[in-house]
Amino acid sequence: MTQPSITQVKPDVAREPEGPLLEIFWGKGEAAKALYREVQELARKYPRPTKPAAPARKPRQPSIRKLVEQAEKVGKTVTSITTPDGTKLDFGEADQGTNFNPWDRVLPNASKIPS
Repeated sequence: MTQPSITQVKPDVAREPEGPLLEIFWGKGEAAKALYREVQELARKYPRPTKPAAPARKPRQPSIRKLVEQAEKVGKTVTSITTPDGTKLDFGEADQGTNFNPWDRVLPNASKIPS
């Protein structure tokens, strides 16, 4: 399929407006002049903003430290926290019976082992 050439465009599609452009838009006579003056006055009274307003920034999530401080300020003791990804953080004393690791006995004496 070929594109039509510029000479094939119909003359009524790209015609020039009849008369001055402002007169076509606002009309003729004193009523048109009064309407134009009213619009100009409103434009002076309410100017366009020079810079668009910045979108509101989403506030950050509070840190774990701040959350623990707030809870302790109220009088509650925090022993553990579960984060949104499922990680559990335990605070306070570790239970020696359940957290026994045999390497805890070997590593402090590692310098005494003969090589």
